[in-house]
Amino acid sequence: MRALDFIGIGSPKCGTTWIAQCLAEHPEVFMPRKEFKYFDRLYKPDLKGFAEHFEDAPQNKITGEFTPRYFIDRAALERIKHHFPGVKTIMVLRDPIERAVSQFRFHIYNVMRENIYSFREVLESPNRYHYTEKGLYARYIRQVYEIFPKEQVCIILYDEIKSEPGTVLRNLYSYLGIDAGFTPESLHKKVHVTKAASELPPHGLLTLNKLRQSPEFKKPLQRTALRIGSRLYRMGMPVMSKLGWTKNDHIVTVEQEALDYLYNDYFRDDIAELEALTGLDLAHWKRTVK
Repeated sequence: MRALDFIGIGSPKCGTTWIAQCLAEHPEVFMPRKEFKYFDRLYKPDLKGFAEHFEDAPQNKITGEFTPRYFIDRAALERIKHHFPGVKTIMVLRDPIERAVSQFRFHIYNVMRENIYSFREVLESPNRYHYTEKGLYARYIRQVYEIFPKEQVCIILYDEIKSEPGTVLRNLYSYLGIDAGFTPESLHKKVHVTKAASELPPHGLLTLNKLRQSPEFKKPLQRTALRIGSRLYRMGMPVMSKLGWTKNDHIVTVEQEALDYLYNDYFRDDIAELEALTGLDLAHWKRTVK
């Protein structure tokens, strides 16, 4: 297949969907759907499955894809480098504590992992990896720099997306060598915003979540039925909300002590190292903890 021009590699819950959407809307860019995870879960050295996604790409457009999970997977990064040594990488980083809380809410709302509604308790559970390790950016950027030269690495801060989206896109488009004056329809849109605590799912959906976690529901057919059930339930939620059927008595709690613990035990030193590695000013991520 032709050379891949760019690839988004990270990080989850940091605004990558918005970036991917704004890239896909550019007339000089061809992008398939986001996150098809070829270089980790689906990898085969012949790239046949990967190339199929780009069969319709016009020759006058640059090509790329976005799978944020590559950021933490060294093997995936090395495969990308092997097949596309000149590819330009893109990463979006967010305050790691904000990212962790966003991931927590996402996991509850999307019926993925959590039946715990206290952030402190979830940090004591086996699933804490999703909220701690993925925010240790310095660790992962160090390995990115070991694989790709710095001129092939573009780092975008989530805070800049919120405050100066136009500037972020102009810089990104320039980095990719395409028209930086183009304004996408999604410039000021919020894409896939994580739900607030008041919008978390009602008991029926939470019950489906618990069933999916149960050892009694591990057979493929059972899990497929539960997946379909949860999707149908979510599709009907707007109507049920109007009828007053979606009251949620569960309160999702994000305790200050949990945030302080994350900062002190996980992120403080990593933020300092990230500044040294990248030259970024991350003062707005730092906290004063009693």
